[in-house]
Amino acid sequence: MENQKEFLIGCNYWASNAGCFTWKRFDEQVIRKDLEYLAGFGVNCIRIFPTWDDFQPIAKNPIPKSPFYDKYSFKLRVNERVLWEQKFPESGLCEEKLEQFKALLDIAKEYGMKVIVAFITGWMSGRRFVPEALRDKDVIADPEAILWECRFIKDMIAQIKHYDNIIAWEPGNECNCLSFDTNEGQNELWLMSIVNAIRLADDTRPVYSGIHTVNLQGVWNQRMLARHTDVLTTHPYPGFTPYCDKEDIRQMRASMHAACETSYYSSVTGKPCMVEEINTLGPGFLSDEFIPEYFETSLMTSLAVGTTGYLWWCGFEQDHLDFAPYDCNSLERNLGLAHPDYTAKPVLEKMKEMSKVVKEIGVLPPPKADAVCVLPFNQDHWKLAYGAYMLGLQAGWHIDFMYEEEKLRDSEYYLLPCIRLLSAVPHVQTKELAKKVAAGAKLLVTYDGGGIGDFEKLTGLKIAGRTGNAQTKRFTLGGKKVEIACQASLQLVSDTARVLLTDEDGEILLAENDYGKGKVVFFNAPLENFYTESYLPENTALCEVYKAFFAGKDKVFAVDSDRCMVTLHELEKGRVGVMINSFEKDCELGFSVKEGYRIARTLYAEYADINGDKLIMRRKYAYLELERE
Repeated sequence: MENQKEFLIGCNYWASNAGCFTWKRFDEQVIRKDLEYLAGFGVNCIRIFPTWDDFQPIAKNPIPKSPFYDKYSFKLRVNERVLWEQKFPESGLCEEKLEQFKALLDIAKEYGMKVIVAFITGWMSGRRFVPEALRDKDVIADPEAILWECRFIKDMIAQIKHYDNIIAWEPGNECNCLSFDTNEGQNELWLMSIVNAIRLADDTRPVYSGIHTVNLQGVWNQRMLARHTDVLTTHPYPGFTPYCDKEDIRQMRASMHAACETSYYSSVTGKPCMVEEINTLGPGFLSDEFIPEYFETSLMTSLAVGTTGYLWWCGFEQDHLDFAPYDCNSLERNLGLAHPDYTAKPVLEKMKEMSKVVKEIGVLPPPKADAVCVLPFNQDHWKLAYGAYMLGLQAGWHIDFMYEEEKLRDSEYYLLPCIRLLSAVPHVQTKELAKKVAAGAKLLVTYDGGGIGDFEKLTGLKIAGRTGNAQTKRFTLGGKKVEIACQASLQLVSDTARVLLTDEDGEILLAENDYGKGKVVFFNAPLENFYTESYLPENTALCEVYKAFFAGKDKVFAVDSDRCMVTLHELEKGRVGVMINSFEKDCELGFSVKEGYRIARTLYAEYADINGDKLIMRRKYAYLELERE
């Protein structure tokens, strides 16, 4: 993944004539026509699904239940034939479906498409596809089911691993939906078994997770997935992820969902992450003519955070299909790039345009972090991360994340957001933060009713009282009136801290304290949570708190706007890549370049004639490269 040069742009693929019944209604000519058509629009990667019950059609011997049956030796069959009569007696892999799968791989290779294979496709679009013999079992927890899954993977990989256009394996498609009754331990044992089976069969390709979840604790959490897979995957649908559909998804914060979630997964685990499934969820969210704007923004901001690929769900509309899930799950019918008659939707035309853009820019390394945000135990981590990420972005900085159980990472700036529990983070972590600050780092703590060790010493504030009643803090920031709802509040008195801001009642809201060689900034309100819960928070002055926190921090390149995402990428030979995503069209951006650097390359923007310190943005994105003078 680290050496990947080509950005993967494409879609999740089912045949245009059959959807989830691609293998039941297999038509090689349709598949050839589909892939030739998609390739013409710049698609260079597809994700494909060997539907589990089609490829491993094991069924119980149809004899009556009896004491004799329990001792009967031929318990399982494939197509009414005993297993030893099959080509793959250990797994029951269907030879006919295997050959069809190979035909698809051959066609994809012919049209220059890379392929991701998701093995255990037992869940798809609201329907289960589980072999008949395993339907009464919990296929995540039952040992017999897991054995059959591993046997299937072993035989399948042995037959297709010679295809060099296969770039990655996956345990399956959203396998967290295969069982909702398992615990964290059962899930991890299942994942270990499946991934180990994949690696035993082929250790030359990466294993992608194939699962979308925003959790850092509990079932199917990202930290567990990262322990066993090589690349994490986001499926950032706005309606399925909390807080992501509060406004029109073309607005700044909403359109940043994919980029933020991808960066969150990657930074908190240290693993690469790919946008593997994305869509607006169709006409219930956004009509076809408006989707290209969202596509462009979510693609380019995802590129900016270091994702190596972006796949739409899915290749073709499925509104002509009359079987489950399409006859009951109306949401799944209208999510294609094209209609079954090969009429391109506007989003496919946009993909064709953007495939040339991402090819010209290439894969960018993840941006260098300007601060590390420590996510505390037993909170809504995604809620905190979404708010912190966007506040940092508007202030002009890139935020990375870590979980409180990790060793504290090195950074010049730290965030401890919305401390809530009475022991908000373990004291051992607070002590490590204090050491970093004493050595010269800067720490921002925001408040949501909790406490940290050595509060007075760190913040330079004394607590004269604490109120646990819900209230609203009102204040003026950046020339704008702001209100923040709070579930708890502190009445504070300055000891050694400098008071930077008070609310309308005169209570201390923002203060800064010297601590050793560093500084601690305290904000007496749940800034990040409030940002995430708000409607159009990017239009408020909330980011001014982060601007104050980062004031004085050196930057190689900066723009004069809080309506832009600017990321810096360390390239080879000392060059710095700069990705700019503006949320305003046809604008001029004032910018500054650190002394000792110059702009060596510019794509999709140009200098204004006026003293050369403005960029004319012809598109909503631009790419620059800086080099030392």
